[in-house]
Amino acid sequence: MLGTLTGLRKIYPQAKITVAANDPDSWHFFSEISIVATLCSWVADCKLGRWQGSLVRTPYYLLVLSLSALGYRFFGIKWLPTNHSKRCLLQAYYEADLVLSSGGGNFYAERSISPSFFWNLVSLAFPLALGKKIIMLPQSVGPVQGPILIWLSRFILRRVTFVVVRESVSLAFIREKIGRQHQIKLLPDLAFSMPSHHSKTLNLPEITDNSQTVRIGVTLIDRGAQLKEFSGQSLYEDAVVQAFSKLCELFKVTFYIFVQSYGPAASQNDTDVSSRVYNRLQGLVPQVYLIDNLTDSLSAKELYSRMDGMVATRMHTSIFALTNNVPAISIGYQPKSKGMVDFFGMEHYFCDIRNITSASLFTLLCELIENKEALVKHLEERNNLIRPSISEWTQLILNS
Repeated sequence: MLGTLTGLRKIYPQAKITVAANDPDSWHFFSEISIVATLCSWVADCKLGRWQGSLVRTPYYLLVLSLSALGYRFFGIKWLPTNHSKRCLLQAYYEADLVLSSGGGNFYAERSISPSFFWNLVSLAFPLALGKKIIMLPQSVGPVQGPILIWLSRFILRRVTFVVVRESVSLAFIREKIGRQHQIKLLPDLAFSMPSHHSKTLNLPEITDNSQTVRIGVTLIDRGAQLKEFSGQSLYEDAVVQAFSKLCELFKVTFYIFVQSYGPAASQNDTDVSSRVYNRLQGLVPQVYLIDNLTDSLSAKELYSRMDGMVATRMHTSIFALTNNVPAISIGYQPKSKGMVDFFGMEHYFCDIRNITSASLFTLLCELIENKEALVKHLEERNNLIRPSISEWTQLILNS
């Protein structure tokens, strides 16, 4: 969002910008924009993924939105509800000259019944019905499960003005599964446009012995909390702990475990899994620190830039590291991760969370440390090729 707002202000300095968010309270630090609750908040506490009762309210609100769109489109009527939050959201839709689907996100459904994905589609379908121009900024799209959600995705995504994706896996999905062949483009994630250094002075815990010490940062997730069908959470954590422990037999290493995501839902909170791994590593490795006080994305990017290497399960960990020429091993839990490392030419340093082992992770860590200079040079060259295309999304908006 920081990258999005920075780019928009450059081309439209006087624009009135309204952001529809699942958790509006968490966006208070963005000034000079309006924050409203999303359409999904009409039927559930979507920030916590609580959808009980949504099936009862969904038909009613779909009818309300459909009638509102018809009234606006054919008679110029701007129906507004009495509820303040709903009123602000509909007013923003009515007044919009342009609707942007947020960059940096994931547009996917891992189950054939997915209320959150359905309401993501509704959030595009409603402005479409109003006749608004819609551009999907660089994000990951797919996979989508279930015939109904696939049909709805095709119906809606074929009709938006322009679709921009951030990696090749999503590009293939749009072309092959959605059947859209025109007005699509592959561009870097908007986090590429973020500054490399924070304006504040940031400190890391001191390293006891700095001579030839390798700094390895890591971000972890609780995939088991995100997806009940995933049974490999303990194996994933074991692989990290065992690989890190074995690595210390060959190198002087200091490990930094960064908590990058704090919720609000339990499935989005990395605190518990990070603490578990941190507690297990104490006594097994000479130096390990838990960094659980990151306050913003600029702080994360700044601190990751000081590492010699990263082990990244969070995809934006990879992006923040690789754009700072810091080699990273990416542990993928969705197709977007594989597509992103391919974007950087780092596909060799990719592990699938479903079959990661301590041996495979240990081997990649050794290679990363031993080949650091060559990898840094490779990333410098790759970033030099990528940077000229970072601002293309703003030109796309101007030309659409």
